Amino acid sequence: MTFSLNGGNGISASAGVFVLDYRHVAPTATATWTEFLRFCLQPNVYLTSFSNPFTVQSVGRDGGAYEDASGYISELWALYRGSVVDDTIAAAFQVAIWKLAYSSTDRLLASGDFVLTSYGSVYNTAQLWFDSLTGEGPWASGLVVLVDNPNDAYDRQDLITQVAVPEPATLGLMGLSLVGIGFARRRKPR
Repeated sequence: MTFSLNGGNGISASAGVFVLDYRHVAPTATATWTEFLRFCLQPNVYLTSFSNPFTVQSVGRDGGAYEDASGYISELWALYRGSVVDDTIAAAFQVAIWKLAYSSTDRLLASGDFVLTSYGSVYNTAQLWFDSLTGEGPWASGLVVLVDNPNDAYDRQDLITQVAVPEPATLGLMGLSLVGIGFARRRKPR
């Protein structure tokens, strides 16, 4: 995908879903990993292994993460997250999240703080979804943002998910690590 973000032009990134693994116990030969899928919220930040500890924030409640866009993100998630079954749809869903995270009042991919400048089926699918959002549709429950390195805006990648996540203290012990980026987005170096 090629996009502009906050006036910066010609930014390129792959868009899609991230696969992360974690374990509940210290690493052993018999410990099993649990896989979960997440979408990133910063299209212009590299995704690296999470720095532990990190924090878990609710989406848009009581001053939670992405409060301004939370209604539309929650509605998008409730209506279309289940349709993410291939690379193109995953990319469209990722682009839609980026747009809502950066342009909460503007749902046109051709304008606002996040502008998608590459066209095709990803653009068309995401825009079709935006056209259906009213802010009054069903909302997904349990959306959380995993915030990595919250004190450094240039070295952090927030991830959004709906899967139940253990308490932050437990997560710090789990050794969360990045394992698969089959559908992943990675910013190209300049």
